[in-house]
Amino acid sequence: MEQLTFFSICNIEEMLQIPSPTTNSCEYFHGPFETLDKTTSVFQLVSVGRTRAADERAVRFLKKYGGDNVYILDAKEIGLNDLDDKVSEYFNHVIFAPVLNNVYMRALSARIQKSYLTRRYMWKINY
Repeated sequence: MEQLTFFSICNIEEMLQIPSPTTNSCEYFHGPFETLDKTTSVFQLVSVGRTRAADERAVRFLKKYGGDNVYILDAKEIGLNDLDDKVSEYFNHVIFAPVLNNVYMRALSARIQKSYLTRRYMWKINY
C-alpha cells in the first residue's frame, strides 16, 4: 500500500497534477467503490501473499463495473510468485516501485502530453 500511496501522491498528483485518491483493496469496499463508473480511472496493484485475496476481490469488481480505464499490475505476472511463499510478499513494494515510477508514470505523462517534471511551487518559491 505504501508504494501506491507514494505513486499516487507524488507522481500522479504532484508531478502530473491529476487528482488521485488512494485506497487499499480492503478499504475499497468501505465506500470508495461507490465512485466507480465506466469512466473512472483505477490502477489496481495485485500483490502476492496474505492480502492477495482482497486484491483479487477488488479486481473482480473492477472488471465487472469498471470501464476501459482500469489498469491492473499483478505481482504474479512480473515474477514475484517465483519466490518462496514465506518471503515473496515482502518484495511487492520493491518490484512495484520501479514499474510504477519509471514505466507507468512516464507512459501516462507521454499520453497526456504533460511533463512529469512540471511543478507549480516546488523549486520556484520559498515555502
